[in-house]
Amino acid sequence: MGEQQIEIDRRLARNKITQIKKDLEIVRRQRATRRKDRDRYDVASSAIVGYTNAGKSTLLNKLSGSEVYEADQLFATLDPTTRRIELPGGQPLLLTDTVGFVRNLPHRLVEAFKSTLEEAVLADFLIHVLDASDPAVEVFYRTTLGVLEELGAGDKPALTVLNKVDRLGEGAELTRLRESFPDAIEISARTGFGMEELIKAAEGQLADRVRRRIYRVPQSRGDMVNLLHNEGKVINTDFEGNDVIVTAVVSPTLDGRLKEFLEEKAG
Repeated sequence: MGEQQIEIDRRLARNKITQIKKDLEIVRRQRATRRKDRDRYDVASSAIVGYTNAGKSTLLNKLSGSEVYEADQLFATLDPTTRRIELPGGQPLLLTDTVGFVRNLPHRLVEAFKSTLEEAVLADFLIHVLDASDPAVEVFYRTTLGVLEELGAGDKPALTVLNKVDRLGEGAELTRLRESFPDAIEISARTGFGMEELIKAAEGQLADRVRRRIYRVPQSRGDMVNLLHNEGKVINTDFEGNDVIVTAVVSPTLDGRLKEFLEEKAG
């Protein structure tokens, strides 16, 4: 009784803030559980990072064939979206789209975006997407590096990608960008230009994480064959006597678990 309207509004706002914090904590726990599952299967991951509207969601859609929401607006992507793709050598890779970075991101927003920003810290490598058609591309590049540094991901291996090069043509601006970013991969996520080169570069980032092996597994050890199918990439299966000859791409962890079945000729 007698509570003023402004006091009621403040109380309702505090209650709303408390509920949102609880919801964020639930999301964090859910994502932590999913990360444990990914770690258990030792699947490599990459986070797509970059200034807002650089084309990150469009790139994820092009690489994965999915339909992640994409729009030319601030914070179009808030909840991190992860898709699994298969690299040419057979290795699976998890790609995660992250929130677009901005200059002077208020610290009160960092908490809200923590679940998506954490993906950049935990990824094996980053795909740093730049909008080549934006006059401020170099400023945005430095902004993103600054945010990554604050997150503790400043030294993370990264592929620099110049997106939307189809808007430039072979002019002076593209020449200047090539000088500023000599190691960048030129792509157009909209048209698909440069996708093969990007995928090849991503595979190169994981060269030390996988190996191609041939295993001779007794048919009585069907559990090991199932393990190869579930956690590796089986290329070929043959039968010889009572043995199953399996050629597969595996992680070092899985290779260690199957070392007793490693065929001599695997090399």
